[in-house]
Amino acid sequence: AAMDAAPDPHADIFADEFDSMRWFDAATGEGLWRPTGKSGNSTGEGSAGWGNEFDVHPLSNTLGINPFRIDAGVLTIVTDRARTGDQHKIGGCRFTSGAFRSVRHDFGYGYYEMRAVLPAGSGNWPAFWLLPGDGSWPPEIDIVEMLGNAPTRLITTVHSSRSEEHTSELQSPCNLVCRL
Repeated sequence: AAMDAAPDPHADIFADEFDSMRWFDAATGEGLWRPTGKSGNSTGEGSAGWGNEFDVHPLSNTLGINPFRIDAGVLTIVTDRARTGDQHKIGGCRFTSGAFRSVRHDFGYGYYEMRAVLPAGSGNWPAFWLLPGDGSWPPEIDIVEMLGNAPTRLITTVHSSRSEEHTSELQSPCNLVCRL
């Protein structure tokens, strides 16, 4: 019997060049991304996140707000002030934005890459996290986080429950030389 060739450890198993936003459609099983809120008061419109931000679900909201823009292969997630007339519909939050996760989220070991421009400015918290596919927490690996009011500092953290309680096992701030 012929031996099977070893799989290429560098082969892409998931990629998106953002020529369009391919939202997951449960009816067809097609799509790559699912809108998600961080936590808090979830409605059909979205979810109240941390602070004073409301993560809009672009597929189900009736507010006419879509924080996701794609232009020439670049995805932009827009944080904006909530319209005064909409604030009561979104839990009193003063800002709208968006968050999403991959539908296929069982990658395991490998090489992860993201190309991004992280926005500076108070209130922004761009992040790239690895989370378990079953929705449990912890563990969590924060590949990169940046607090908008400290745009030259990146934070990576590994969260675990190794000690039976939530612990941040590694937090490694690194200072960057940035062009702002």
